[in-house]
Amino acid sequence: MTDAANNASAPRRPAAPDCPAGEQPLRGRTIAVTAARRSDEQRTLLERRGATVVHAPAMRMIPVAEDERVRSATERTLAAPADLMVLTTAAGVRWWLQVCEEWGLADELLELMGRIPLYSRGPKVTGAIRAAGLREHASAASEATPNCSRCCARAASPGRPSASRCRGPARAGIPCPRYWTDSGRPVPT
Repeated sequence: MTDAANNASAPRRPAAPDCPAGEQPLRGRTIAVTAARRSDEQRTLLERRGATVVHAPAMRMIPVAEDERVRSATERTLAAPADLMVLTTAAGVRWWLQVCEEWGLADELLELMGRIPLYSRGPKVTGAIRAAGLREHASAASEATPNCSRCCARAASPGRPSASRCRGPARAGIPCPRYWTDSGRPVPT
């Protein structure tokens, strides 16, 4: 995340309205667009309806290959392999394999994923696992993470770590979801 003030733009006035003045319901209003991605589309749409638009992204996109936390977590997972792996999003599976290719770690990660049980949160994740030439050990009946996690917690070896990519950025002081800590198994962060 980054401070929005660092990336805020000066207000943009509508350049060439595509609606007659009577059909510009946002004329005289200033609207902040906080999106980091695809903000130009939103800004253009609002400006066409007469709004003055300020771009103030609430967060900054970091290329995954440059994210040292992701690389460090990947290297720790490869150095001390878990007994099982939980994969929660298809996009996450694809980008992780892609970035590992850039780092020269893809073969090692695929080898690890080929020898431990892979638990899929649902059909889209299962498709990404299979597209990588791998097979899932099990897939949750629904795409709800707690259902997948309960299934994995029963299968994990007591006292051994299990690897999972948590939703959202890792932040110090944010506890793991209750269904992991209740299982009594450590979760690497």
